[in-house]
Parts: sequence; structure tokens; C-alpha cells
Amino acid sequence: MTTSHNRVASLDALRGLACLAIVIYHVTIGFDDRINFPGYPHSAFRFGLLQYSLDLFFMISGFVILWSVQRLRSVGDFAYGRFSRLFPTFWASLLMVSGYILFAQHVLGANHLGPLAFTFPQWLANVTMLPHWVPGGHFEAIEGVYWTLAVEMGFYLAIGVAMAFRLTTRNRIVPLMAVVWTLDTASTGLHFLSALQSGYHGEFRDFTNLFLAGMALFLLYQDRDRPKRDRQILWVIFWSAPFTDVLRFASHRAPAVALFCVLMYFAVFRRIPGLSSRPLVWLGGLSYSLYLVHNAMGMLTMKLLMDHGSSRNLAMLVALVQAFVLAILLNKIVEKPVTRWLRRRRSSSNVARETSTRAPSLSSSISRTSPATPPN
Repeated sequence: MTTSHNRVASLDALRGLACLAIVIYHVTIGFDDRINFPGYPHSAFRFGLLQYSLDLFFMISGFVILWSVQRLRSVGDFAYGRFSRLFPTFWASLLMVSGYILFAQHVLGANHLGPLAFTFPQWLANVTMLPHWVPGGHFEAIEGVYWTLAVEMGFYLAIGVAMAFRLTTRNRIVPLMAVVWTLDTASTGLHFLSALQSGYHGEFRDFTNLFLAGMALFLLYQDRDRPKRDRQILWVIFWSAPFTDVLRFASHRAPAVALFCVLMYFAVFRRIPGLSSRPLVWLGGLSYSLYLVHNAMGMLTMKLLMDHGSSRNLAMLVALVQAFVLAILLNKIVEKPVTRWLRRRRSSSNVARETSTRAPSLSSSISRTSPATPPN
């Protein structure tokens, strides 16, 4: 049997591989089809399946966040933990991305930037991480991948509300998930039947099934002594994730989601040879920074190089190298030290508060035991 440490490493490795797949997708098909600069050659490498790796991110988030919740004392600790983990690195990446775009425009003379250009009000809206939620304008994300952070924030908000009502305790979390899964499946089924009747079969996306699948797998891993009925419910929630995508007219995504379910199952309960290797675990630790800086800056670099006669493949290679260099810098200078510093401050504050009040420690939110520290 693998240890808890190895399971953490396996999840980090899976997240790193998912991030690498998304990076490759964006410098190939993403540049060709989404940015769509006129007159540029298309990549000879077109791996469309790589775009579905984002679904694996959401599944891992469901697993990891529920793992983190059990170590926390309050909703405030949860909010602070998410803030310290996400926002400093995000703000640094926003400065890097926007600064590079402005530098390319006003110093290098780049023009016709299309969706890479931005306005100052748009930049201010992006500081919130939720530009689409800012009233007074339909602000787009400066960096195209930022939209997924809004999805994550919605998930964190839901978890925070559940914590506030003590619904993440051991005896309440499974009934809560069963209710959410039932409502989500029922609404999806009704939408599916309505779409069949109307003849409109356009895909509609909702990521609830992915977060729930990750949460279910965590509870199955952590609480082996749960009642048989609870475990059956959790297995249904986990393995039904691909089927839910079929009902959403996203059957093209269902095989990828099924594969991710299998990968996560083996990573947690079995062993995937080589998955816990140092390079893959390192890649997992770099994944957040890499995700934040690879897309817009990489595409702009590719455009600048091809404007000056570079080949498509060379431009793509430079963009990949640039993404890793910038991600390593962001990870070493901001992500790791700032996150550690903020969490130390919070920890010291909690200890001082406990010492002054001499209050007993609260029990775990989800279970009576705490496994190894989860990946962030």
C-alpha cells in the first residue's frame, strides 16, 4: 500500500501533467483557433484532447479542498488560506502579463493584438480575479486562462457556506453531497429532455460533477470505516461524472473525464509506476505559476517572433521555454515565500489568540483523524 506522502505526490504529479497538457494545447491549437491572428501558419501539432485536461484540475481541486478543510478551525481560516495561496501569485502574474503586453505595444511596436490588448478599467476589474462579476461593464480576463479561477472561487464560496452551517462535518458531508448531486443531475436531466424536444443540442458546461467527483474520492480514501450506504453513494457520485457530461451534450468530453476518474482512482488507491517521480512532482509544484503566465505572454512572444520571420515551430519552442522560466521565477520569488510568510503570520496569530483566551482546540471539520498535509 502506498503512503499518504506518495498519494500527495501522485496528485501533485497529475496536476503538473494536466498543466503541461494545457500549455501545449495553448501554444498549438489555442494560438491557431482562439487568438486567430490572420496570416500566421497553423501548427503541425494538433492535439485537441489536451484541452480536456482542465477537467482534471477541477477534480483534483475537489479532492484537495476537502482535504484542507479538515485541518481548519473556521471559515475565516479557510478564506485566509485560499487568499494566501491564490491572490499574491495571481496579482504578480497580472503585473507580469499586463506589463509585457504594454511593453510589446509601446516599446516593441507590436500592433493588431486582438484579444491580448486591454484597457485600464479592464485591468482594474481583473485585480479582483473575477472581472465578469464586476458591475458596470462586461470586462474580459486579460489572461485567457483566468476564467477558470472564477470557477474555482465559486466552488470555494460554496465550501465556505457549507462550513459556516457546519455541513462539512463527518456525519453531514455525505448527505450534503448527495443532495447537491441529486439536484445537479436532475436539473441536467431536465435540460437534456428540454433540449431534445426543442432540437437544440448545444453543449452547456457546468463543473459541479467534477468537483463532486474529487470530493467523493477524498472521502472514500480518508474514511474507510464509513457505513456501506455512504460508500455506495460516494462511488455513484464519483463514477457518474462522465455520464453527467453526456447529458450536457458534452459527450466528446466524457471519455476524457472517465480516464481522469481512472487515473485519480489508481493514484489514490493503487499505484501508477513513475507518477511520484521527482520531475513530475516538481512540475506539480510549479503548476499554478506555470498556468498563470504561459498563455497570453507565450502567444504574444510567438506573434512577435513570427512577425520577424521566425518559423512557427521555433516560436512555439521559445514560448514554451519562456513559460517555464517565468513560472520558475514567479514560483521562487512570490508563490512559495509569500504564501509561507502569510501562513506563518496567520498561524502565529492563532497561537497568540489561543494562549490569551486559553480556549480548547476545535475538532476536525470532517473526521477525527488528519492524514498527511494536502497539496495546495
